[in-house]
Amino acid sequence: MRQDGELHAEDDRKRKEELETRNEADNAVYRTGKMVKDNADKISADDKARLEPAADGVKEALKGTDASAIKTASEKLNETWQAVSKELYKAAAEKTRPGKGPAGGQPGKPPEADNNHDDHKHYEEPVSGCTATIAA
Repeated sequence: MRQDGELHAEDDRKRKEELETRNEADNAVYRTGKMVKDNADKISADDKARLEPAADGVKEALKGTDASAIKTASEKLNETWQAVSKELYKAAAEKTRPGKGPAGGQPGKPPEADNNHDDHKHYEEPVSGCTATIAA
């Protein structure tokens, strides 16, 4: 029985890899459909036109048994999603910052340091009933 298991170990490993590849590809197609549906107002028609054929390619590959074809189609879909996501994040960042620069107020200029304070002030007044002297 043990010999039989050892004989089929390689077949089992290959089958496991194939099933994992199929599951990952199927999940990628599902996520794509859900993301397109949930973000329909944010994804351009051009991006949808890029995503749909990539997802269809994975669906078509899943109809067959060629694990490498499934993997290749899935990788293409993931690459397409990365490009679309990059554009979505870029557009979202631009929408949240129109006319706003860094915390200093002027776009492109860092806030100026406040050097007009005395680092050696001592506060003698007790804070919340505390009798210790606090140095700032």
